[in-house]
Amino acid sequence: MEPLYKFTSIFLDSFSGLMPFFLLGLISSAMVEVFLDSQKIKIFSRGWGWVKTLLFLALTAVLLPVAKGGILPLARRLQQKGMPLYMVLFFLTAAPVVNFLTIDNSAVAFGWGSLVWMRFGLGWMLALLTALVFSQVVVEPQAANGAGINFAEPENTSRWNRFIRTVLSDCFAWLPYFIAGSLAATVLRVALPLADWMNAAGGTPAQIALAMGYGSVLSISSVVDCFVVLNWLGRFPLAVILAFLMAGSIVDVRGLVMMVKGFGIKTSLYWAVFVLVLVFISTMVIQLGFRG
Repeated sequence: MEPLYKFTSIFLDSFSGLMPFFLLGLISSAMVEVFLDSQKIKIFSRGWGWVKTLLFLALTAVLLPVAKGGILPLARRLQQKGMPLYMVLFFLTAAPVVNFLTIDNSAVAFGWGSLVWMRFGLGWMLALLTALVFSQVVVEPQAANGAGINFAEPENTSRWNRFIRTVLSDCFAWLPYFIAGSLAATVLRVALPLADWMNAAGGTPAQIALAMGYGSVLSISSVVDCFVVLNWLGRFPLAVILAFLMAGSIVDVRGLVMMVKGFGIKTSLYWAVFVLVLVFISTMVIQLGFRG
């Protein structure tokens, strides 16, 4: 009974902790669907309009306090409205890391020191490099998935009625993947003793790789992940802690399951591998810089 209790406890804790962010993502997605004209997005993204679009997405990423599981419905909706994939991936990469709540909680946990500023700066660097690379790479677009339950709309329905129906429809579309991702993350957390492997790892490269895996499997909100590794201070280099924070915030197991639903396997894997490689390289560079 004890393993079952442990599994249930971890699952419910992870599921309930991220549910508010998931609901906020659904609400934001519905607002885009009802109140944002797709033609304006397409026109705004052409030519030099991409600069304005990226600046708008950057501002939204800072002001919208959502974790990865919450940002995905909104990101998918933006793509469906005509926003280019590389801009959507920029938003997906930046938003979990650079939003004001994540940065503020990081400062509460670590103080306004180098670790917080490195997390903030690295988040922007990863997002910009992702946008740059994927603007040049042609990835086969994901076909539209089933949108949950399609509620019949009477003629001349108001925008707010459409908004409520869209939230409900999106909830039915995304919630099974949110639950499946939470279950997958819980199974991996129970099955893999990553914390023990971290303590036994020798050498910074191995510690960084394990920290990235630990963060991704843990699949907790980027708003609170900084408090999980408070006891790492003094035990592991700052680069190892940063690797945990970055990989866990951007490429977690739950979010990856949901991303496959919205963007397909090919795009999701390309993006996830690209971001993880960048996190590993950048944190290794930071470690070498601190040692130098």
